[in-house]
Amino acid sequence: MGLLDDGNGRRYTPAYTKRNAKRYRYYVAHPGLQPNARALRIPAKELDTLVLQRMRQLLGEPLALLGALNRPDDDAGLLQGLLTYASARYQPGKSYPPSRCASSCAR
Repeated sequence: MGLLDDGNGRRYTPAYTKRNAKRYRYYVAHPGLQPNARALRIPAKELDTLVLQRMRQLLGEPLALLGALNRPDDDAGLLQGLLTYASARYQPGKSYPPSRCASSCAR
């Protein structure tokens, strides 16, 4: 958990609250040891939408995808495998449900 941070090193984690039997999802960054600081919240729907848009953009641009995923110690075979995996699962213009996008990223 906590793949997103706020730039100050505070990780956002998923959370929810219930009101009148309705569940409201959001992501929260806890203030840690900072005195008088409040936890920061982002509505999950807004953040999920931005993440899915970025994923679609990256999957449609192989060089951008490599730039986003590349680490200094990666070898060419691993990077080629990532591109092959992405191109086999993504077709430009097709709509994918968030659950499929999330399950693909978890692999």
